[in-house]
Amino acid sequence: MSKKVYISGAIAHYDLEERKAAFSAAATHLRAQGYEPMNPFENGLPQPGDWREHMRVDIDMLLECQYIYMLKGWWVSKGAKLELDVATSCGLKPMFEEDDVHNEEHKCCICGKTFYGYGNDPYPVKEEGECCESCHWDVVLKERFRLAKEKNQV
Repeated sequence: MSKKVYISGAIAHYDLEERKAAFSAAATHLRAQGYEPMNPFENGLPQPGDWREHMRVDIDMLLECQYIYMLKGWWVSKGAKLELDVATSCGLKPMFEEDDVHNEEHKCCICGKTFYGYGNDPYPVKEEGECCESCHWDVVLKERFRLAKEKNQV
């Protein structure tokens, strides 16, 4: 059985090219996780177009899916809220882009260990990358305090 997922998010009143890029990036991300993404920008209708006409076609696409994937900022969109309501009322499982950040794997730029979720700014120990919680508390903050103390003694 395919794992079809409908991508939902704010479109109207935003830069159309930016929104196309966001939906496309989400499709790539979902495909890499083994899902078959359904992108409303690929619904066959011209962009921009009549909102109601798009909603009719998009909801048909949505109902072919087992999941709905809500992009960041979905709550400002009347259409996305409607799609989420239809999806959950029809038994589709909701997924939220915000939740993906908590599940992403990262490598600490200081110790090299793998961590999940949000990383920390490693400055002044490293100029780029993200560090894990342990390095943040045990290495980075200690160095920041040391530098602040050194600066105040000059």
